[in-house]
Formats: sequence, structure tokens, C-alpha cells
Amino acid sequence: MASLVSPGLSITIIDDSQYISSGVGTVPFVLMATAQDKTFQGSSAAYTSKANAGQLLAVTSQRDLITSFGYPSFQLSSAGTPLNGYETNEYGLMAAYSAMGVCNKMFVIRADIDLAQLEGTAVRPIGLPANGLYWLDTATTAWGIYEWNTVTQSFTNRVPTIITDTTQVTVIANIPTPLQSVGSIGSYAVVVSDATNAITMPILFYKGPDNNWVQIGSTAWQNDWVTVAGTASFAGPSPLTTWLHCMRQARQLTGKSLSQLVRQTPPSCWD
Repeated sequence: MASLVSPGLSITIIDDSQYISSGVGTVPFVLMATAQDKTFQGSSAAYTSKANAGQLLAVTSQRDLITSFGYPSFQLSSAGTPLNGYETNEYGLMAAYSAMGVCNKMFVIRADIDLAQLEGTAVRPIGLPANGLYWLDTATTAWGIYEWNTVTQSFTNRVPTIITDTTQVTVIANIPTPLQSVGSIGSYAVVVSDATNAITMPILFYKGPDNNWVQIGSTAWQNDWVTVAGTASFAGPSPLTTWLHCMRQARQLTGKSLSQLVRQTPPSCWD
């Protein structure tokens, strides 16, 4: 170290250059996460797409890196100060960019993680649906419920009540069923949601004369429908009147002989 003899000037030079220490023939590798579908100068940063996630890319310059992955993104506060340690900061991309300043080749893989999904939002975040799922459009579905109209001699389309509110559904015999308070006698309903999410397909119901819902196709539903209706009417006494009449005769015939019973029993009571 030089000794300063006053008056005089002493100058010290410190080399703060950074170098990657590596063996001969080795190439650095960076595994990182960034936001998905980023852009660079108005164009898509190709290697931030989901299709290219997990793909090994060899970059040879800083421009090559930012063209493929965009500029490193770091969150700032409302006052404009950096938020160090923020979960969406792209530290891996920044490390790769810095390393490319002192080397001429690097291998990079972007993980299949979208850091933008960690951003706060007023909209409920949802994931992508799994392959093979069906979407039910309750607003435009016709449901295909038809009843035969004896007056017009044609089928009439019946529009059911669509039940998506789980508070209007109860479970009866392991079947999500509309509450009795829902709908009126003779109406139809379709249950598409329940509290346990056990429904894999819509369930159709019919409200019978007893004001109870029955599943269409079940035995209870078949019992609620008249398959054969007669056209003739009976003008005699009602079954209740005939039964009461027979009961009175039975009390009067107590203690009679067999011949007396036959002669005095009315024909309406012989069946």
C-alpha cells in the first residue's frame, strides 16, 4: 500500500467485477418461474406460453433471453418502492439476465407456474376444467318433458323449475330432492346442484297429487299417473254410502238364521 506524504494524493482501485466460476466446458442452468403469456415490445414472449413450459431452451445473449421470456418483473408499492421478497417477483429471470452479462451461453427452463395467478383480484379465481367435463346451459336447455293433451290430441312441452339453490334441496333415500315448499302440484323440477356436490347429471322430478316430489321414472312416479281412464260414470251411491249401509244391515242381522241372512242382506253387500 502506498504511503501518503503530505501534501499529496493517494488513489485506491477496487475491482468489483463479477465472474462465473466454472470448469472447462460447463454451461450454467437456471430453472425459473414467471408470469404466463408475457409480451416483449408488443409481441408475445414465446417461451412464457403454457405450451412451452418445461421446455429446455439454450440462450446465447441477454437479448435472446428477454425476447423469449420478457423483462424481469418486480412489484412496486403504491409509493413506487420495490417490494423485496414479493411472491411474484421474477428473481430467476433476473438471475439469468445478470449471468448472461458475463457468459455467452446458458440453459433455461420455465416451470409450468403462472406467477400472475398470485396477484390479488376482485374476481373469484377459478381453475381450468378437466378434460371430458360437460357444461350444462340451464338457460337454453329444453329438457324434453312432454305431456299428452287429450283435448288437443298432441304433446305439450312442459318447462320445469331449475333448482340451483342448495337450500331448496333435501336428501331423501340418498337422492337430492326438491323441498315440498317448492313448486305446485302437477309441476316439474330439475335439480342440478346439491350441498354435497354428489349430482353428476340433472335429476327430473314431478310433483304428485299428494304434494310430494317423485323422481321421474321411479315406481312412485308411475303410481301418480293414471295409465287408463274410463269414460263412463257411476250414478249410484258412493262406496262410502254403500259400506255404511252394509254395516247397518250387519248390525240388524245379528242372531238371525242363515235363510234369514240371505233374504234380508241387500244385494249391494254380497260382493
